[in-house]
Amino acid sequence: MLSANTIGRSKMTVHDGFKSTSQEVTETSAKFGANTSLTSLIQQLTSLKDTQPGFQYFGHLVRHLNLVGNVLMRNAASVAGNLMIKHAHPDFPSDVFTMMEAAGGKVEVFDTKDESLKAYTVQDFVMKVNMKGKVLTALEIPAFEPLDHFRSFKITPRSQNAHAYINAGFRFKISQGGKQVLGRPAIVIGGVNNKFIHAEKTEEFLRGKTLKDEIVRDALALMKSEIAPTPDPVLSSVQYRTDLAVNLLYKTLLEFTGNADPRLASGAPNIQRPLSSGLQTYEEKKEEFPLKQALPKKTALLQASGQAEFVNDLPTYKHELCGALVLTTVSNCTLQSVDPSAALAVPGVRHFITARDIPEGGSNNAFAAYKGAFVFPVEEIFVTKKVEYAGQAVGMILADNQLVADEAAKKVIVKYSDIQKPILTIQEAIDANSFHSTFVQPHVVGNPDDELQKSAKTLSGEIKMGTQYHFYMETLAALCVPSEDAMEVYATSQAPDILQCCMSGVLNKPINYINVHSLRLGGGFGGKFAQSNHLANAAAIAAYATGRPVRTSLSLSANMQYTGMRFQS
Repeated sequence: MLSANTIGRSKMTVHDGFKSTSQEVTETSAKFGANTSLTSLIQQLTSLKDTQPGFQYFGHLVRHLNLVGNVLMRNAASVAGNLMIKHAHPDFPSDVFTMMEAAGGKVEVFDTKDESLKAYTVQDFVMKVNMKGKVLTALEIPAFEPLDHFRSFKITPRSQNAHAYINAGFRFKISQGGKQVLGRPAIVIGGVNNKFIHAEKTEEFLRGKTLKDEIVRDALALMKSEIAPTPDPVLSSVQYRTDLAVNLLYKTLLEFTGNADPRLASGAPNIQRPLSSGLQTYEEKKEEFPLKQALPKKTALLQASGQAEFVNDLPTYKHELCGALVLTTVSNCTLQSVDPSAALAVPGVRHFITARDIPEGGSNNAFAAYKGAFVFPVEEIFVTKKVEYAGQAVGMILADNQLVADEAAKKVIVKYSDIQKPILTIQEAIDANSFHSTFVQPHVVGNPDDELQKSAKTLSGEIKMGTQYHFYMETLAALCVPSEDAMEVYATSQAPDILQCCMSGVLNKPINYINVHSLRLGGGFGGKFAQSNHLANAAAIAAYATGRPVRTSLSLSANMQYTGMRFQS
């Protein structure tokens, strides 16, 4: 497969020297080189919409393109790149494809075998053209006639860096009175499934129809019946995506027909969210300066500019290994067996670390040797027999890079026995008479019972609060570097002193053997106080056992499985 910049200059002469980033404008269309970046395409479309008749609808394309990826991505991404991803992966919700197919765009493909140049609709290009030995050279977007109308949408969780729940493009030719559909419209919906492109039944139904209320209702009902989104746990529900697509058609028809009913007219335009702003006012006592003087955070510029260094930004060490945890998927049971053979057969995988690799005299307790103010229960770094919860570490795969380690960890086969019903709520624990011994002693001031009896009114009841995940941006990470007489530890820890003490017990080393570095945290909220001990100790065991630096960084999914949450109350 070739890219547009791999064809030699002599090859390009077969179509009049049209270059991969050129622009060619006629009365009927605008043609852009396939290697045109999305940023450049936005700029050229913006210029044409204000200067060329028939291109006014390019404003809709510009608005939609500004929702694709982010500025850096649009600077690097090209038209050809986006469409070729769609060509290779039909389930990819390409915004460029959806817009151009709805607008009636075409692409030009150059065949290196016979040096021929052929034009295809965007849909035929994606669904029918075999690109072996061929290259995408240009995108052609048609000029519209006065009665043509176009609109497109991208509905996403965020305005940047997000795939669409649903993206859509609509092209209608509406009569002068704004009620009759002339010819067959184009209704293109993305994000449904890997085969759905046009709402063909709805398009055919609306051909030549006068858009009366009953016709619109029937069209919406028909569209709802022909859309069958694929269930996807990452995307929104099937019901939501179905209703969303139908409502986007309704929103479009409201605009195209110019419905004057004030109860309906507000449904047509896009809701414009202005730039958010905030203002904080406070009193200053300048006579007391520098006491109480407002100062910028010392690291604010570093963090805002991306120069701030976090654990996972540290340079790679020579002979460094990357670790990925193997986590239990069942709770309240017994660990029967662990088989890492399939994982160890993966190229690039070096070791599988378990509790057996802990140094002689060391401890498998994440809070070993700690005797401070906090009272921590015994929590195993690697499960040996009793599985306390789903997401507990069984071992750690070590590989040449994090991607290989993460994939190999999924291949470790873990079997369980004596599986018991888990206790998941406070009420279930009360019913099962399952209580932790408390280390918090009540501190009573006065006589509350007497005072309550004297009160004119008393209230009683229950307040319940569920668990809460500490949703920090930076997941748990650790880098442990062994040396002759020390272990250098870089960890995402809110309590480096506790980590240092505990790790000395885990490795059976003096406390001054452990040097803990806490650079900064990308959020913590208490979620990196005790929970970080487990991962850092696991990495330290691996580094000590192999004699090589070990880095590990949890994915968001693994982080949510591995760490505890704020307790129910």
